Amino acid sequence: MTRSTGKNILYISADHIRVEALGLYEIGSSFFKTDGGILAIDEVHKYRNWAQEIKNLYDSFPAPRLFFSGSSALQLQLGKSDLSRRAVYYSMPILSFRE
Repeated sequence: MTRSTGKNILYISADHIRVEALGLYEIGSSFFKTDGGILAIDEVHKYRNWAQEIKNLYDSFPAPRLFFSGSSALQLQLGKSDLSRRAVYYSMPILSFRE
């Protein structure tokens, strides 16, 4: 729990073997059912059917917040159509090790 928001936050990396074994939707729904507030998913483009599962999480749990990121802009753009009217996309410039 963070002091600034007072909400539970879960960070997961979608390219981890346990995420693949458990399933993105299952992890997210368990988290949100136990009073989870913010789910942050990194490297989402490496998870098969990521757009569909995020769409299902968004539709099933509209109050909690979902953040996802990936290093492949092409893969994120391909999933964009599944998340139309649900996701806001931001492009970040490349960061250096100094940042």
